Formats: sequence, structure tokens, C-alpha cells
Amino acid sequence: MNVLKAEKKLAVISTLAEGCSIRSIVSMTGVHKKTIMKLLVEVGTRCQQMMDERMRGIRCEAVECDEIWIFVGKKDGMMKADERKANPELGDQYTYIALDPISKVIPAFHVGKRDSINTHQFIEDLSRRIEGFMQVSTDAWRPYSPAIRRFF
Repeated sequence: MNVLKAEKKLAVISTLAEGCSIRSIVSMTGVHKKTIMKLLVEVGTRCQQMMDERMRGIRCEAVECDEIWIFVGKKDGMMKADERKANPELGDQYTYIALDPISKVIPAFHVGKRDSINTHQFIEDLSRRIEGFMQVSTDAWRPYSPAIRRFF
């Protein structure tokens, strides 16, 4: 359980949202690194719950889907085979994002490897949040086409 005062929590979350590093937030606020990370997980979990409860029945004319690359621990090209087997979350990861270009709402996102399994999971989640017909635009990543046909 996090025992930070509300004002301190707000300061930490605000600086995280602005893109500050955890190390710089420790320096600015005096809050311990592990406390910041626990708060980040707590807020992220609550945001996911709220999104799952409320982001349903959304009407969009169009949705743009894309992926953002990041690496965890080290880049895939620098990993050894045994490291990849030991922890599949290390290496290249992608945040799949669906964006309504008019309202700027992000009705769905998904984090995982850039493969057909994660692409299908992302599109399936998107299809459960959207109501009615819409145009879906992608970057031509091959797994999008069968996933869109299947779930839309």
C-alpha cells in the first residue's frame, strides 16, 4: 500500500506524464525509486480497469493503427539465444496503438512483440470497443489484414 500524500502522488504522476525519468523524479521530489515504480503500476492498473469499463461502444469514422518500438533491457540484435528463451519480455517490444484522428481518442492499445499473435490480440480488443462501421488505416504490417478481416 502506498502511503504518499495525495499532493506528492500528484507531483510524481504529473512529472511521469511529462516524460521525466524516474531518476530525475527521485531528485525533484525526494520519493524513493521503488515507491515511484509501485505508484506507476498502481495508477496504470487503475487506468486499465477504467479503460476496460468505460471505453466501450465507441463510434469512430476512422481509426489509424500503428506500432511504437522500444526495447526492454537490450535490443534484440544484442541478445543471445539463451537470454531470449529465459525472458521473452526482454528485447524489442512494441506498443500497438489505435487512434481516432478526429477526436484523438485512443480506444485500444496493446504491448508485445511485433508478431501476428499480438497483432490479432490488439485488433480483437479494438473490435470489442468500437461500435458500427469505420475505416481502419494501418502501415501495411502484414498481420493486420487477416486480423481486421477476422474481427471486423
